Amino acid sequence: MSRAVAASLALNVGLNLVLLPRFGAVAAALNTLVCAVAVSGAYLVLVARRTGVALPWALLARLLLAFGLLCGAWWAARAGLALPWWLEAGLLGALFGPILLATGVVQWAEIRALLPKKP
Repeated sequence: MSRAVAASLALNVGLNLVLLPRFGAVAAALNTLVCAVAVSGAYLVLVARRTGVALPWALLARLLLAFGLLCGAWWAARAGLALPWWLEAGLLGALFGPILLATGVVQWAEIRALLPKKP
């Protein structure tokens, strides 16, 4: 596993050297995200191989779709609405729940199970 961490570190440094001078802090944030996803993916594969547990590919695909939809909504809000950052964050935070429900990442039955039971 240390190879995955070393590769992620090298990727992060390389991306920072190439992208930081041109894109600044946004590049640093994106580089960190890319490297964290890479290490998380490596851990998923490692755990699956060592335990024999199958990876939930369908769930991972739905998570990726939800992330893509949220990114698209963020881009649309940034490009079309020109809202203050706090209002944009609130709007997208409120939109995240419906996106999770629409993509099937979260089911209504799971939400109902979290609610207190009536006596």
